[in-house]
Amino acid sequence: MMAEALVMMIPTFFASIANYSVLYYDWFPALKRPISAPLFGANKTWRGVISLSLLGVMGGYIAFLFESMLMGSSHYTLSNFYWIGALQGMAWALGELPNSWLKRRAGILPGETQKKDFRGKFFIFLNQVDSPLACSLVAWLSFDMTALQLIFIVALGTLLHFYINQLLYCLKIRKSPPH
Repeated sequence: MMAEALVMMIPTFFASIANYSVLYYDWFPALKRPISAPLFGANKTWRGVISLSLLGVMGGYIAFLFESMLMGSSHYTLSNFYWIGALQGMAWALGELPNSWLKRRAGILPGETQKKDFRGKFFIFLNQVDSPLACSLVAWLSFDMTALQLIFIVALGTLLHFYINQLLYCLKIRKSPPH
């Protein structure tokens, strides 16, 4: 049951990690245009939405191959891996927007490291749970998932988001620590 939940999140995990290549190597600079700098800050760009969506399709194909070859189940099929993967990738990008909007309203600059007070810790948590929550909702709407599976992938996605960001920061791939 939990193994199925993990497979349902492969497009999300793949897209979010692979997108760091797009950022690190500054691929597709013409798409590095803010969605709305006044609302979300300059770091939330169309490049992120498009690249995460396309990488989500690749992740959907990986999930399809993994599931069909190793698990014998059929959540991802040749007729759905591309649109579910694209939606999960897009959900990762769009899931960050409400948090960015809240931070701009609170006077927190894009990329600014959070203070260690309650408000800062709240935004650090929100920054780690926002995208996994959005992607989990896409998976929940796309597949027959239990509430336990949904809670599991939100919790695991949040932890992975934080620790992968920390690892990427330590490797100097990410410019700032998780915030």
